[in-house]
This record gives sequence, structure tokens and C-alpha cells, in this order.
Amino acid sequence: MVNDLTTQAAVSAAQSAYQEAIYAADLARHYNSLANMYLDALDADVGSPTTNTLSYANANSQAVSAASAASSYAVAASTAASTASSAATQGLVSLASSTYAAASSAANTATEAASSAAEAANSAYLAMQYDKTSTTVSSAYAVASSTAAAASTAASTAAVAAAAASSAYAAVSSAAANDDYEATSTAYVATTSAATTAVSAATAGSTAASTATSAASLANSTAISDLATAASSSATVASSATSTASSAASVAATQTGTQASAYASSAATATSSASSAYAVASSAAVAAVSASDPGTADSYARVAQSASSLANSYAAVATSNATLAAKFSTNVSGQQTTNSNATLTSATTTNSISVGGTISITNTLKVSGTLPGDPTYTWYVSTDGADWTVVTGATSATYSPTISIAGTYYYQAVATGTYFLGAGKYTASGNVITIVVTNPEGTYTEIASSYASTASSAASTATSQANAASDAISLANSSANLTGSLATYYTSQATSSYNVASSYASSAAMMASSAASTSALASSYEAEGAYSSASFEASVAASYASYATGFSSLASSAASAAMEP
Repeated sequence: MVNDLTTQAAVSAAQSAYQEAIYAADLARHYNSLANMYLDALDADVGSPTTNTLSYANANSQAVSAASAASSYAVAASTAASTASSAATQGLVSLASSTYAAASSAANTATEAASSAAEAANSAYLAMQYDKTSTTVSSAYAVASSTAAAASTAASTAAVAAAAASSAYAAVSSAAANDDYEATSTAYVATTSAATTAVSAATAGSTAASTATSAASLANSTAISDLATAASSSATVASSATSTASSAASVAATQTGTQASAYASSAATATSSASSAYAVASSAAVAAVSASDPGTADSYARVAQSASSLANSYAAVATSNATLAAKFSTNVSGQQTTNSNATLTSATTTNSISVGGTISITNTLKVSGTLPGDPTYTWYVSTDGADWTVVTGATSATYSPTISIAGTYYYQAVATGTYFLGAGKYTASGNVITIVVTNPEGTYTEIASSYASTASSAASTATSQANAASDAISLANSSANLTGSLATYYTSQATSSYNVASSYASSAAMMASSAASTSALASSYEAEGAYSSASFEASVAASYASYATGFSSLASSAASAAMEP
């Protein structure tokens, strides 16, 4: 068991002395046998007594000498064996020390493996938090978690085994101090067994840690990939939003007029902001791909998503402003264009009001010279952007009309006067101001169309009720034995009620037809900018719809009377 030089030498010496002792003992037995043989010959008076006596003495002397040598060799063998035992005992102490050190090292290795596995499991858990919907990540976390638990168990086992090895080593040292080889050997075996357990546990812990690390690596790489994909999707959305904003701004730029230009400018600004947001989203998407951990990738994905939302918001602003630019475009004709020695700039506090609202248009006049005198203002209005009418009574620099009919209105002011105490004249035509007046119920076309639809539905219902009454009367006539004056009376009454229902249904249909025609007129007038006529036709359509509904109700009542038994 112990293989050091001192023990080997002592064992070799003991073995050699032991062999010599055996050989000497054999010689002693041999010579003792010869001595006995010669003694027997003397007693038996065989041979020469003198010769037998001398031979006996010589053999006896050789036997004594050999026995003495055997005794000496036995003592030497015993001494060498004792030396070997002591050396082996001390050698076991050295071996036990190495074995205990191995157990302790294995326990440390297992502890480190458990710590590494725990870190891997924690890393996989964080990856799962950043990528909750990925089954790959959640599965990898499950593996990392279970193997981390196995590594922890292995570390505990190794620690217990290392403690047992420590106790056994202490027993080895104590027994060796007493030069007790047997007790030392027994304690050494316990040390070796504990060390074997610790090493085995360390190996299992290292394997578990390796598996946990691999699973965590998969969880993290998958989460980073998924988050990078999300960031890329956000960048794509931002790109699309930027494209939408750019298209809207391009359309807005084609509109004319001061108001439209302001909206077009806002659309262009929103487009620029959308483009900047897209740049942020794109950069974040690129950075997410090379992120070192899911947390960083998630941060980039969030930045990309936020930038994408901003880009969408700016796209909506650009689209809204493009719509407003088109709505308030002053692509008109026939407006006043004379400008002599002065300029006039018109502005309004609002460009859009509801029916019944009031606007306020103000002017800034600049005359080339001093002492411009008191200017005279003339206001013009147009509803179609081509035909202009002078606004009666409007002669001030500020014009604040209350508008009761929905539509798009164009206003322009012209200022005239003298300067230098009448030495010169000036004329200034202001820019066209567009005002959009909306009706909560919709355009006149939509309102009239809705009433026409209501009238049509009412007429259809009336016709359906009249037809149902007719069918009921026909069925009764064909299936009953209608004889006698009473039966004739009931049939007459039912037929009369049916005729009334049919008449009302016809009237409802006539009202529906009229409502449809009126609706078409309202649409035509509105398209021409004749908002008063459009409004009137819409109200007429409403009347026709009301009449149609009334006739439908009357037709329904008459039809019910016709179908009563």
C-alpha cells in the first residue's frame, strides 16, 4: 500500500533476513537429525564408537550454530519488519494528506461549478424575462435551472465528502502518532473513500455547470436575436411611416396660398422629424444585433419601438397637415390682383369653424411713403373660388362674419387710399383667406343622401306591408267558404283597407323618389359652391323623408286592418 524507499528497504531487509532464518533453521534441523542418527548408532553399538562420537559432536555443533544463525536472522527480520511497519505508517500519513487535499480541491471545484451553474441559470432567467414568448428561451432556462440544482447538490455532496476526508485524515495522523499501522491503514481507507466521493461529485457538478452554461448561452443568443428582430420590425414600421409622411408632404407642397403653405411647411417639418425618428430606430436595430446581452438588446428594441411610434405620430401629423393644405388651398381665379404703392396682408385666427361660428380676419397695410391717410376697405367673398361678390357693408380693416351655412368660403380684402396729403394714390389686394365651415351632421350631400335613404326605406316598408295584406286577402279567399252577407262584408272591408294601404305605399314611394331627386340637387349645388341652395335642398329632402315615413306608418296601419280576421 505504501511505496516509499524507506518502507521498501525495510521490507526487503525483513524478507531477506526471514529467508536466511528459514535456511538456517532448515540446517539446524538437518544437523540435529544427523546428531540424533550418530547418537542412535552409539546406543545400538553400530559402527565405531569413536567415529560415531566424533560425528555426533560435529553434527550437534553444526546444529547449534545453525540454530543460533536462524535466531539471529529472525531477530533481524523482526527488526526490519518493525522498521517497515513504522515507515509504512508514516507513509500512510503522507498519502492520506494528498488524498485529503484532493478531496478538498474537489469540493472547491464543485462549489465553483455550482456558482457558475447558478449564474448561468440566473442569466437564462433574465433572458426569459426579456423574451417571454419564446419557447426556446423558456426551455433553455428550464434546462439551466435543473442542471444548476444538480450542480448545487453535487457541491453539497462534495463538501460533505471533503469534511469526512478531513476527519479521516485527522484519524490517520493520530494513529500514526501512536505508530498503529492497522488503525492508520483503516483511517487511510476512509480518507480515500471520502476523496473518491468528492471527486465524483465534482465531476458531476462540472458536467452540470457546463450544461447550464450552454443552455444559458442558447437562451441569451435567442433572446438577443428575437429582440433584434423586434427592433428591425420597428425600424421597418418607422421607414414606412417616414415614406407616408414624405408622400403627404410632397402633396401638400403642391397646394397654393398662404394658409396652405403654412400647413405644407408643418407637413415638411413632421416629415423631417419622422425621418429623424426612423434614423434612431434604424441605428437601434443595428445595435441590437450585436448587443452583448438581452438587457442591452431590449434597451435598443425599446428605443427602436419608441422611435417607430414617434415616426408614426409624425406621419399622422404630416398626413393631417397635407389634408388641411388641400382643404385651405387658395387655388382660385378671378380674385383682385391690383397692387400699387402698397401691400396688404390678411390673416385669420382660425381657418375652420362649425356652422354658426364667427371668424375674424385682420389686415396689415404697408404704404410706400408717409401719411397714408385713411384707407377704404372693400371685402370680397366666393364660394366656388371663381365668382366673387362684394360683401355689402364690410368696409373696415377687420371682418368678422358669423357663418350659418356649411361650406368652403374664400375671402379677400382690397385697400385703397391716398398718401402725401392726396398727392398720390395706392391700391393693395390682400391674399385670399380660406375658411372651412363644417356641419356636425356632415356635408349637405351626405345629409340629403341620408334623408333620401330613409325615405326609400320607408317606401319599401310601406310597399311590403301592402303586398302582405294583398297576399293575406287572396289566401283567405282561396281557403275559406265565404258565403253570406257577413262574409261579403268582411271581404269588402279588407279589400278597402288594402286599397288604402296601397295608396299610402304609392305616396311613400313618390316621396322617396322626390327625396332622391332632391338629394341629387343638393350634391350638385354643393359641388358648385352654392351652399345656400344645397342647404335648402337638404332640408327639402328631410321633408320628403318625413312624409315618406308618415305614409309608411299609415300604410302599415291600413295593411294591419286589412289582415285582421
